[in-house]
Amino acid sequence: MILTTSVDWGPNGTIHPELSTLFPDVKVIRRPGVINAWRWPEFREAVNNTEEKSS
Repeated sequence: MILTTSVDWGPNGTIHPELSTLFPDVKVIRRPGVINAWRWPEFREAVNNTEEKSS
């Protein structure tokens, strides 16, 4: 599971509490205003790491 937000300290708000409850050990990748998550290196890295683990 990959959780990400964009400007969660601003108008978009924080990640839904239900997601935090369901996935308490998942680090939320916070993007400072980058709308396209794929453009954020930390998000791409998380996706690529997930692909490496699946078989």
